[in-house]
Amino acid sequence: GHLRGGGGGGRGDELGGVSLTNSAASATDRGEKHSVLCVNNVDSSVTLDELFTLCAVYGDVWRIKKHYRKPSSILVQFRNAHHAAVAAHFLHGVELRKRSLSCHFTAHESVTLPR
Repeated sequence: GHLRGGGGGGRGDELGGVSLTNSAASATDRGEKHSVLCVNNVDSSVTLDELFTLCAVYGDVWRIKKHYRKPSSILVQFRNAHHAAVAAHFLHGVELRKRSLSCHFTAHESVTLPR
């Protein structure tokens, strides 16, 4: 099977019917309540559409934007903290265009898009 966002089963430790590892499932247990991740070390050639698609494999992405002060950092808002925790677990350390991604939760409660 493959992972996909959305139709998660009825249990809180599943996403799309695929069981999560203990560390991803326990991220919300550790008090991670925010649904916004900062993905760092993103190559400038990676588009927001590409990163949206990559993140959406692990959860429902609501908003995504480049960090205005640091273009190699992308803010990604997920539907909830659980989806963000799953994405952080699976994307941290992934190599994308010869750069290793790093993911961490931010203090932001949401991502505001430019008007």
